[in-house]
Amino acid sequence: MSLPRRGVDLAALLARMDPTLAGVAISEIGEGWDNHAYAVDAPGRPQLVLRVSKLLDVEDRREVAGRDRVTLAFIRRHTAVATNAVVACDLDEGALLLTHVPGVPVGEVELRDPRGFGTEIGRMLVDLHAAPAGDLGPEWVAVDPEGWLRHTADELDRVGDRIPVADRAAFAAFLARPAPAAPGRKVLCHNDLGEDHLLVDPRTQRLTGIIDVSDAVVGDPARDFALLLLDLGEETLAGALAAYGQEDPGLAARAGWFAVRAGLAGLAWRLRAEQSDATAALERLRRVLGRCGSA
Repeated sequence: MSLPRRGVDLAALLARMDPTLAGVAISEIGEGWDNHAYAVDAPGRPQLVLRVSKLLDVEDRREVAGRDRVTLAFIRRHTAVATNAVVACDLDEGALLLTHVPGVPVGEVELRDPRGFGTEIGRMLVDLHAAPAGDLGPEWVAVDPEGWLRHTADELDRVGDRIPVADRAAFAAFLARPAPAAPGRKVLCHNDLGEDHLLVDPRTQRLTGIIDVSDAVVGDPARDFALLLLDLGEETLAGALAAYGQEDPGLAARAGWFAVRAGLAGLAWRLRAEQSDATAALERLRRVLGRCGSA
């Protein structure tokens, strides 16, 4: 998939998707790896979010936006987890007009009770992981871990000259180890439940919802605990695992493996894109690698 894509006429796109929104205010909220997000403020109506793909190829845009539309509807139909509803779409543009989920990303607050917040996430994951994932098609099946190991090794090779020598050796050692065995139970995983996609009330710090389902897959439930460790730390992970309470003795260890995996992939992307937070990402990766890398 090719990135980035800019220059979309947002006003015209929005008017095509919903003619009643012609001429309303549109302001950029932010961007992820493959989408831009904009706030849509129409007088007398609840705030909406316009998400527009960065992908250059129209078939790629149709595939990703169509898949996300199905994922969001599936989550809302089968769980009590608060997330966006699709109001309108333009699949050729890779555009979804979504309801707004209140709150701010948890990464923007300093958690007073990280374990308690983890407890909320664990309870939410019980609900999400109980959804009938077998109803989703093969396009939701996760990439096999061994294939990911090969791909990530190639990605890190491309930026190897920007990685400290001692870290290169530690990363190579992790990538040379076999991936954890697949669990008997596979579930719908959000697969990116980190500091940007968990929303909280900034005053109470209670979970208000989740956003951005583009990485959702049917796979190992440990995937949804990985970024709790990488982004939010040990206490948040511990609270989530305790509240989740499923009979899965290897869950914590696999969550650690997926945390390192996410850290490596994120670091490679940040270094390649020359992102300013690459140094902070490296520090987080070192922390989880020290905890999980030799297990």
